[in-house]
Amino acid sequence: MRYEEFAPPEALSPYVHCLWAFEGQDAAEPQRIVPDGRCELILHWRAPYLEQGQAGWAPQPRALFAGQLTRPLHLLAREPAGVVGVRFRTAAAATYLQAH
Repeated sequence: MRYEEFAPPEALSPYVHCLWAFEGQDAAEPQRIVPDGRCELILHWRAPYLEQGQAGWAPQPRALFAGQLTRPLHLLAREPAGVVGVRFRTAAAATYLQAH
């Protein structure tokens, strides 16, 4: 498993906390993602994560904009995953998207 975070280009730093990449496969246990007040743009280049919902486990879209979480989210990678993301600063996503 490999997870890395990268500093954003200077022009994006007022809006973007970090860029990140994950490659690998999780353990058999689901990951619990807790609310952190940040929005993310997420792109899957391999098998998308499975997300637990009321109807059970379903694959996430290949590209998604994740808003601020209001409750923990449970994810599972049953196949090798490849994901890149843009983690926005708290309350900065709307400002950036309105300006661009």
